[in-house]
Amino acid sequence: MRPIAVLLAALTSSCLSAGALLTDGKVRLAQHDLGAATRRFDEAAAKTRSPAQRVEALTLAADTCEQGGDVAGARRRLEAAITPDIPGSSEPALYALARLLETSDRPRALNLYYRAASGAERHRARGFPYHEATTRLLVLSQQ
Repeated sequence: MRPIAVLLAALTSSCLSAGALLTDGKVRLAQHDLGAATRRFDEAAAKTRSPAQRVEALTLAADTCEQGGDVAGARRRLEAAITPDIPGSSEPALYALARLLETSDRPRALNLYYRAASGAERHRARGFPYHEATTRLLVLSQQ
């Protein structure tokens, strides 16, 4: 990218609201521009005042990192997304982190699946990730 284009991109993103950054990140993700999408999501997470929007931005950034092969980056963002726990918003991040930790830290993964399932039951009317997390709990407890 040309230096002037980098400068314009930086100036443009500094003027965007957290919601606009999230939207732009989703567009870039749909275009498979993982680096730009991750940057937009990280910027949105840093800029927002809404804890729920911060969790969403960090979870989306983690997903783009994982798609790009940066598992460590995904884990860092998911750890940040679940701290503090935001009832009704953190459950997808809890589930995604459990998926990442399933082979390396099974006890913690089980705990995260339980938290994701119970939170989704109470705060998301058994929406995502309730079914997925309870299924993983059953599968892992039978191994």
